[in-house]
Amino acid sequence: MRKKLCFVIGTRPEIIKLGPVYNYFRKKRKFHVSSYFTYQHTEIGQDVIEHFNFKIQKKKARIIKKTDLNQKMSSIIIDLKNYLIKNNISGIFVLGDTLTAMIASIVAFNLKVKIFYVESGLRTYDHLEPWPEEGYRRLISSVADYHFCPTVDNKKNLLNENINNKKICVSGNPAIDAIHNEIKKYNKKYELKLINKIRKKGYQVSNKKLILVTIHRRENFGKRFENICNTIKYLSKVYKNYDFVITIHPNPYVKKTLMNYLANKKNIFLIKPLFYPEFIFALKKSIFVMSDSGGIQEELPTLKKYLILLREKTEREETIKLGYSFICGSSKKKIINVFRKLIIKSDYDNKFKYNPFGDGKSSARIYNFVKRNF
Repeated sequence: MRKKLCFVIGTRPEIIKLGPVYNYFRKKRKFHVSSYFTYQHTEIGQDVIEHFNFKIQKKKARIIKKTDLNQKMSSIIIDLKNYLIKNNISGIFVLGDTLTAMIASIVAFNLKVKIFYVESGLRTYDHLEPWPEEGYRRLISSVADYHFCPTVDNKKNLLNENINNKKICVSGNPAIDAIHNEIKKYNKKYELKLINKIRKKGYQVSNKKLILVTIHRRENFGKRFENICNTIKYLSKVYKNYDFVITIHPNPYVKKTLMNYLANKKNIFLIKPLFYPEFIFALKKSIFVMSDSGGIQEELPTLKKYLILLREKTEREETIKLGYSFICGSSKKKIINVFRKLIIKSDYDNKFKYNPFGDGKSSARIYNFVKRNF
């Protein structure tokens, strides 16, 4: 009888990054593969679920409209526990640093279900940067049975925490598999289709220079977020020939603050969340990117784009060391200084020798490791 594996997803990043792994396992047919969606992200989940061909559970988990993390936890736990027991699941796949991944790991641990942890070993060793993600990662690592690390440095972190070397695989990050699969589709017809879809979200892609911006980190809420908004407002006035395109995360605080500070500005465009193919295309069309995102740090080297990182610390030091990303946090001075340097660079591509987070073959490495060890 084939062992039953369940991919537990709840947010857009989990769907995107686990999507290639899930489909690779289904194609191989060695394991009985299912997926469970917690509905942690209800507004930006369904489109990517369909795009990555996830066949989620028929009985929906309860929809989570609360923003309080503890209320979200209580909503997820019971439904997931019942699903794992009813379907006799042997092991679960979780990814990254989300509430869904943390809860699923604890539930599986309590049921003695094996835990396969993708994107393991990322650390800042500061529980508040990023918050709550750093704490979630360390909790998951402490109970996971198998670890799939994007880089050798991530593996070193786990070894320093006394994780068994035999339980660790340096696989790369399957986010890079996803982006490789996406850019293979590019041709004039496909790109025109994406341009039309982005226009409907609020921005007309043209020959004008584009700066794509995303801001949503919880640790930035408050004064930091306001500082970033004021800095973007300042830059938009100084650099009038550039379009600042900001995707609005569905979090109520993010929506409200962006609208209060940056709405109705001539060259600032506040647009609806972009579907994954649209977002990758917008990244590709940008001259560089400003973001506090984790995933963007992994994706941009493949597209050969620089990043102004709107975070105080990062668990992805690899691109900082290579000179692809620049930590600026919410400092107006730092953001403006790096911005000025990047807009005068004429040889963007020359520094991008490789992507330290993967080569597009992570799913195969993960499958082969599980096949040998489980």
